[in-house]
Amino acid sequence: MTYRLLVWVLAPIIRLLWRLEVSGLDRLPPAGCVVVSNHDSVLDPFFLAAALPRQIHFVGKRELWRSPFLAPVLRSVGAIPVSRGEGDVAALADAVAVLEAGEIVGLFPEGTVLHHEARRWRRGAARLALAAGVPLVPIRLIDSERAFRPVKRELGFPVVRVVVGEPIVVERTTPTPERATELTEKVRAAVVALGPDLTVR
Repeated sequence: MTYRLLVWVLAPIIRLLWRLEVSGLDRLPPAGCVVVSNHDSVLDPFFLAAALPRQIHFVGKRELWRSPFLAPVLRSVGAIPVSRGEGDVAALADAVAVLEAGEIVGLFPEGTVLHHEARRWRRGAARLALAAGVPLVPIRLIDSERAFRPVKRELGFPVVRVVVGEPIVVERTTPTPERATELTEKVRAAVVALGPDLTVR
């Protein structure tokens, strides 16, 4: 309820300020799936929430839940906390349960908003898709870094494009490091292919 209310309130504002252009929504599977996007702005979760017609259960670093202001909001919108770099089995199980219920889980594998060359894609999204046997949906956010990045501390109002790519079918199996690495590179390439080169602008 809280997620739908926030989207109802914020989505029209986001679409107005950033003239959100969305394409490929017909590619979004009707059942459980993992959406994967590049991460260039702290506003990226809001752009995705405004663009997709279904609720997204975002996975975020557990440190965010330590904030007395953020924690209640994150819980109320169905976000999933994860301890990064620790193989968080509990978080994986929680996310799989969400997917098995036919919902969407959203991740930003780059994990942080930094210069593109300083980031590597983490394997969490691939591990989750393998464990649940659900599609990975590549999504490209174009020009969101011009909206707001904490490094520059500048707020801009470019046209932000959200491009949904073809789902990558994933068979349910044990998410070994090798399988997760291969699948992560596959979805990363799919995201890159949806737009211009990922370069610092």
